[in-house]
Amino acid sequence: MVLTRDERESEADVEKDPESYLLARTLSSSPKLGSLVRRLILGTYQHDYQTTENHIEIVTHCTALEDLKIWGYNSRLQAEYIAALRNLHSLRTLNISRYCLADFESDSFMGVEEILPMLRTMPRMEQFRIPTVGYCEDSDLDALKKYCESHRIDCHWSS
Repeated sequence: MVLTRDERESEADVEKDPESYLLARTLSSSPKLGSLVRRLILGTYQHDYQTTENHIEIVTHCTALEDLKIWGYNSRLQAEYIAALRNLHSLRTLNISRYCLADFESDSFMGVEEILPMLRTMPRMEQFRIPTVGYCEDSDLDALKKYCESHRIDCHWSS
């Protein structure tokens, strides 16, 4: 049997992380299933690019998600991940660790100046834990603290 390039790539994707690949494929072919998902815990073993790509696709299809935990991510896909998160308007808790399941550290997920605009799209947010970049403007940090206090959001970020 001769496989096409797409079939070979699909087989390689399944071998790397069969669970995330199959879930992403299932949700893309059955969008109603994604609307039923309320909680996800996603982890990469070693900040794998394909696994992170699958996780982004999974999150994109889970439009009613309320609780999301992410253990590791490939830093080359941060912009795509942040874009997917901005569309999760029902989120109540978001916990992101820069450490993958093998305990290797990745780059910071987003800057403090990016957190507040994202939080404003999530009116139900109750808890927010995320690694950030080291430097931020005092005005950005003050605005974020005030927003979290006024909306009673348990907010934690680290540098």
